[in-house]
Amino acid sequence: MKTIKVAKAEIEWIDSTADHEKVLWWIEDYIKDLKTSKESFKSIGYIIYRDKKITTLATSLHFDKDGLLTKVGAIFSIPTGCIKKITYFK
Repeated sequence: MKTIKVAKAEIEWIDSTADHEKVLWWIEDYIKDLKTSKESFKSIGYIIYRDKKITTLATSLHFDKDGLLTKVGAIFSIPTGCIKKITYFK
């Protein structure tokens, strides 16, 4: 079974559907415009996956008796390009 490294974090992010007139939200210039927006969300959880396209958070983690991650609760993904800031916790 593959070991998954998780990180506790608060993520400040902007909604990728904030401007419905710009359908292609992933265009680089649009992401730059969104990052200057004063409107944003903050989410706290465990980052269980991250790549250039998405960052996935879980609200809770379950480990078995051997310390292996077996379940996660309430997951959601944020487009990585919409993240303004990540603050990691110890």
